[in-house]
Amino acid sequence: MVELKNIKKSYFTGKENEILVLKGIDVKFRKNEFVSILGPSGCGKTTLLNIIGGLDSKGEGEIVIDGLSSKDFSQSDWDNYRNKRIGFVFQSYNLIPHISVIANVEMPLVMAGEKKSECHKRAKELLKLVGLENHVNKKPLQLSGGQMQRVAIARALVANPDIILADEPTGALDNESSEQVMDILEQVAKDRLVIMVTHNNVLAEKYSTRIIDLSDGKITGDSNPYDGEILTDEVATETCAEQESEKKEKIDEKKRELLRRRLAKMLARQRKRERKSHLSFKTAVGLSARNLSSKKVRTSLTAFAGSIGIIGITLVMAFSTGVKTYINSLEEGALSLYPLTVEQTSINLASALGILMPEDLGRTEYPTGDEIYTNPVLSNIAKEIPSMLAQNDLASFKTHIDENFNKEYGYVKYSYGTNFHVYAENPTDETEHMKVEPFIDVMESAMAGIPILSGGASVFEMMKDYASMLSSWGQMVNNRDLITKQYEIIGKGKWPAQEVYYDKETGKYIAEVVVVADKTNSINDYALLLLGLKSEDDIVEAFSPGGSFATSTYNVSDLVGMEYKIMTGSDYYYEEDGKWKREEQTTKNAEFINKQSEVIARVSAVIRPKEGSSGSSINGVIGYDSSLTDYLIKRAVESDAVIEQQGTAKDIVTGSILTGEVLSQRLVDMGVADLSKPYSISIYANSFEDKERIVEFIEEYNKTSGKQIKYTDTLETMMSFVNTMSDTITKVLIGFSSISLIVSSIMIAVIIYTSVLERRKEVGTLRSVGARKKDISVIFMAESGMLGMLSGIMGVFIAWLITMPVNLILKMAVGIDNLAIIEWWQALMMFLISFGLSITAGVIPAFIGAKQDPAVALRTE
Repeated sequence: MVELKNIKKSYFTGKENEILVLKGIDVKFRKNEFVSILGPSGCGKTTLLNIIGGLDSKGEGEIVIDGLSSKDFSQSDWDNYRNKRIGFVFQSYNLIPHISVIANVEMPLVMAGEKKSECHKRAKELLKLVGLENHVNKKPLQLSGGQMQRVAIARALVANPDIILADEPTGALDNESSEQVMDILEQVAKDRLVIMVTHNNVLAEKYSTRIIDLSDGKITGDSNPYDGEILTDEVATETCAEQESEKKEKIDEKKRELLRRRLAKMLARQRKRERKSHLSFKTAVGLSARNLSSKKVRTSLTAFAGSIGIIGITLVMAFSTGVKTYINSLEEGALSLYPLTVEQTSINLASALGILMPEDLGRTEYPTGDEIYTNPVLSNIAKEIPSMLAQNDLASFKTHIDENFNKEYGYVKYSYGTNFHVYAENPTDETEHMKVEPFIDVMESAMAGIPILSGGASVFEMMKDYASMLSSWGQMVNNRDLITKQYEIIGKGKWPAQEVYYDKETGKYIAEVVVVADKTNSINDYALLLLGLKSEDDIVEAFSPGGSFATSTYNVSDLVGMEYKIMTGSDYYYEEDGKWKREEQTTKNAEFINKQSEVIARVSAVIRPKEGSSGSSINGVIGYDSSLTDYLIKRAVESDAVIEQQGTAKDIVTGSILTGEVLSQRLVDMGVADLSKPYSISIYANSFEDKERIVEFIEEYNKTSGKQIKYTDTLETMMSFVNTMSDTITKVLIGFSSISLIVSSIMIAVIIYTSVLERRKEVGTLRSVGARKKDISVIFMAESGMLGMLSGIMGVFIAWLITMPVNLILKMAVGIDNLAIIEWWQALMMFLISFGLSITAGVIPAFIGAKQDPAVALRTE
């Protein structure tokens, strides 16, 4: 079965200090016998055993196994040989401590690729055979020494190997346990080869069928040497027949050599077809998981340390997401304030700002000379401005919008460059009306009488600028479904009619409007002036901290039914004694206003945003329908003053000559406009997604029409800087947090390397039952990956826990909800990063573990 030819083995204690352990061993073993190898310590007994079992590489010589020379063996052949042909029984048992007894016994079958049910069945049979059927689920350390050695014997027998190699199997046992183990080995030796290394001469003589004495690396005695031919089981019958033939026909040695070679080739083909031993990925993961669970405290601390970087980066991303979400909510809330604007003449603001920056001419920085150069800026303006200006055909684009725009995306407002003027009755003087729109007019008039404001020009101008930004009257979108979706009526009232209608009772045209309150049913104090609830004389009280202006309260019934006189620019012109005259637009004369105004705006309801509504389409305190704009433009165009002015190039009041541009502006001031040619178009989006669709709508128009519509996105321009700054801060913080990830990866690499050192004996044991180097690598890589997964889960979970009190504190401190938000993809990404870094960190330690010499690993304590 096995033949050793001139086996020599040396070890080196230094680069040049060679110690010869085996000095030429020649021996043959029978198919079934119990061989004991005796000899003093250090004579090479264990080394010889390891060479026979393929654990230790031979230095010189040849091993013939079933007629096949080991010179032809690859590394996988040796692994397969140990798994299927060899069973090891070690003095120190070499059981894997963190798995159960039955799992230890099953390991050779698992390596062989047997089904799990078959592995379990066979392992239980062997444990029953050695008297341990009641201990199958215990861990090895829960057994006595004798019991552990019997487990080792069961493991050695489970794959039904041809050879059992026992290295001092009774060396650590008491007499009773020793005899039990020897009885089992004696029974095993009846149908297979058992080779035992021992110091116990008594046991060797009692149980062995053959004793080989080894001394100083040489065989000095053999009680029952074997000189027969080593042939395989498959050809045993053929060999017997050949022997009979040899007796009869005297087959010569040459023919016998040819027969040997033929058998060797047959065995080689069979060996290639044989399933190779390997450790399944599932089993490798299971071994790693059990090892980690057996060291719960260290595993937990390692995972927590590894999670610190994950926690940091996750929190940074959570705050970045929360801040962006908050910014986006502000931006989305501002969609109704900052639409996409298309004007007759547009300019690319980003390009305009870019040309103000000095051009990079490739000059050397910090030159040594004393020349001073000039950078072209003004010349660039003159060169680039024409290309940045765009003339938009708003008439065609308006037609396209009216015919194709999807109202579900948002709403459109057209501006014609004209203003209308609104008056309310002065609550303190019946002979006067107060102007409430444009709001800057009434504020300028009122503030001029306040000493604290009028005393300093800069303060006055600042307040005027502020007043010009306040929203007063705002045109409602021509989409009643959207309005009713966004707003609800407070108290009694009704939605305004969507057309201007004639009222016989007053002899005027009525345009119904709404007063817009906020979600707390409040309006700003300055709105009391434009609603006509307070007069200009009350403005002093408004700027007084102790006044009652801002504490005034009203009922819905006080507002519903209020009326306002509306005039166009043409209404300030009147004819007297055959001549045209013009009243100043600052007039407060109630008689003149009542006479000239034809349209009355009447409040039909007070509204507020609905709870949960994300948008507000009315940009003012009073909302009116677009039909009012259309009617006022039509009224202006048809007025006698406009018709008169259109028929001459002179000012109909002063007689002065009006140039073309001045004349056009004069008509605009009088309220003249072409409803088919807007001055500007404002497109309001309902959401960011709808905004993207609107942009696509414009781009599609440009593509199909051949015209180029350039729009201005003021909100995007404003928010881009904020988003850029937020992204930059996030990247910097993530960069700092990533340092801890690198540190934790190094720590995991150290932990895995420590695990390699701790589990060297386990590595040797696994190699002894057929595990490949690749299998050992997978075990440690799996352990590293599981540490990474545990770190990732722990890091994301702890970060999520931290966000809860942080959000609560920030809510109390700044009044903003959910400033730290962990998205699902962020959690998944951090988990994968943790896993990936851990796997990477485990590569080198896993490689070191796989490269270990199994014989050396088994000797490690």
